Amino acid sequence: MSVKNKNIVLKQIEEILGEYNKLKETFEPIGIGYLGADQDEIAKMNGLITRAKALVLKHFGEESIYFKQMEMHSQGGRNGKCGRGELHAIMEDLRVLYDNLKKDYESLKQSFTTSLKFEKIIEVDLSDSTYEEVIAEINGTYVDHYFASMYIMVRKL
Repeated sequence: MSVKNKNIVLKQIEEILGEYNKLKETFEPIGIGYLGADQDEIAKMNGLITRAKALVLKHFGEESIYFKQMEMHSQGGRNGKCGRGELHAIMEDLRVLYDNLKKDYESLKQSFTTSLKFEKIIEVDLSDSTYEEVIAEINGTYVDHYFASMYIMVRKL
């Protein structure tokens, strides 16, 4: 998975978990065996579960451990619907996925930044503004890791 896709997935997970936390604040005690306080709450919970599973299915596939775990936790639903217990379990699965992606992303990001030894690839002072602009562009592409573009700019120089 590319860094761009990871950022998209992380953002979507944050949105789902944010909605879950808002919903959780409205929870009031319910009796044993009840799925939720009312049909509206049950619908919201099942909507979050569906979104979480769809996100994982889309980006990781049905053979991934993350999706299998969510499937297992959503099997406990009664009458085709899941309750608060299943919702909590699936949101925890989503948090684990988020933490794993975040760790991997942070280590990837750190390896990119620590492997660079220079802020500039070319350190030359020229009086001609045309060359200065090209050198500034080369250095910018180098720092931002656009190496293919950097090679073209070096050729232009």
